[in-house]
Amino acid sequence: MGIAACGDWCGGPRIEGAFLSGMAAAGALLRHLTVDRSFQNVPVGIDR
Repeated sequence: MGIAACGDWCGGPRIEGAFLSGMAAAGALLRHLTVDRSFQNVPVGIDR
């Protein structure tokens, strides 16, 4: 995973934009650290 950027300039010029942008970045990081990693040890050819 690379760099994540968030702020009000990503989702609109209000505080809600900053919040939603931060939540999206946090969600992407959590998915990368948990869900995406769980499938790496599954052998090829086995249904997930």
